[in-house]
Amino acid sequence: MGKISSYKVLILFVLFSIIVRFFSFFPSVIDHDESTYLVMGMEILNGKILYKDIIDFKPPGIFFIFAFLIKLYHSLFFIRLVGAVVIGICAFLLFKIKARFTSNLYLRLFVGLAYILLLSADPLIRAEPYGLPINTEIFFSLFTLTAIYLLFHVQQKNLYSYFFIGTIGGIGFIIKYLAVFDFMAWFLFFFLLLISEKKDYLKSLQKTITIGLIFLAGFIIPFLLLHLYFYKVGIFDYFSYLTYIAPGKYLSGTTFIKQLGFILAIHQWPIAMLFFYLSIFVKNSNNQFKKERLFVIIWLLFTSVAVVSSGQQYNHYRIQSLAPLAFYLPNFLFEWKWLVNKYNRQKRLVAGFLYVIIISILTSAFYYQKYYKQHDNLKEIATYINSVKNEKETLYVCKNRAQILNFLTNMSTPSRIIHNSNLGNTKREAVLGINSKNECKYIYDQKPTFIIGEDLLCIEFLETEKSDYKLEKTLNGVKIFRRR
Repeated sequence: MGKISSYKVLILFVLFSIIVRFFSFFPSVIDHDESTYLVMGMEILNGKILYKDIIDFKPPGIFFIFAFLIKLYHSLFFIRLVGAVVIGICAFLLFKIKARFTSNLYLRLFVGLAYILLLSADPLIRAEPYGLPINTEIFFSLFTLTAIYLLFHVQQKNLYSYFFIGTIGGIGFIIKYLAVFDFMAWFLFFFLLLISEKKDYLKSLQKTITIGLIFLAGFIIPFLLLHLYFYKVGIFDYFSYLTYIAPGKYLSGTTFIKQLGFILAIHQWPIAMLFFYLSIFVKNSNNQFKKERLFVIIWLLFTSVAVVSSGQQYNHYRIQSLAPLAFYLPNFLFEWKWLVNKYNRQKRLVAGFLYVIIISILTSAFYYQKYYKQHDNLKEIATYINSVKNEKETLYVCKNRAQILNFLTNMSTPSRIIHNSNLGNTKREAVLGINSKNECKYIYDQKPTFIIGEDLLCIEFLETEKSDYKLEKTLNGVKIFRRR
């Protein structure tokens, strides 16, 4: 296979990502974090102030991205379609970065395909598809991979370019602070590469520091602008507490051994990890091969540290390690001598593409049955509310993992706590400085038109407000109350 247009490769990856993930665009809820981003993005457009009127621990970048997408088109299908496109673009960026180490077109294609499948096909070997919801890791990867691609391809003499690249990386940072570990990995690799080429430790260090400082100057621009914005709107204290102080108080208290086990659980992709190790331990005297292996080991190590340093064990955190994993995973097809000697190039390529096709078909069939064919209770509830609501009425969802109903009905919530699991959780309430009963009173003082609930706390409070609310309908065991 000769040269192929980059545009064609980009279109290939984007279409492949959309096709594999297509049937996951339909369900109301895949993950409640995704639902929270959707509701908070919607509320920002409704004029509510982030970290004051609506509360969460995460940096603001992800909420502004969702607000922008919702402004373009208020549709869950559209948001997930955009997420699939972003994953396809990330796969393309890995394809381009791989060109820094090899001209093998097929190998580079497999890198992009592997990345898409690792994020999209995990239900075949896992119970929880944590690469499927549109989450922070998917969006910040777009900016980190763009920056890493540019870092590899920029002319080192053009120092001003590093400022621009740093700004791109800084956008990824304000989506999730742990994105910084990807750049730490690149700069360590760059430093070691300079030492191997120049054989001069001091000059290599000076050059790395110079480029690093210029990169850092650009990197902090989005960060500083964000702080300036929250200072100007008068809520800097809310912002700084919830994004810097509160997460530290919210650490799970898990041990290092447990966190190590958490990142090693990436081995729940058994076939992928087998191929990855086959690639890592292949002996090859080629200099480019050695450089690439060094880069991948450093990159995977730093992203693994990022995952465990959070102190939390949320599965989607592992997504950050999938880029270096996918980057090196397909190498075994072309580097493992036993395989190369036993099967010719054509047979190996056919086997590789056949594997991708089979996994893709099985994934689509799985999603068709699990997400498209199954009855969607929340969508049924949203359809009913949309049929009886009036303009500017509000909705409080007192049911965990169901906050998506505010988005599906395009109705504002009276609650400051969008992620319902934060209510009733003693530790989280202490960090947020709230009390469930006081918060419920605050919510009911806003006089929401509809209340959807099955949680005990909500029902108990409603029992004391019988004169204000009536049970209008029960759908699939979920009670819908309406203000009299």
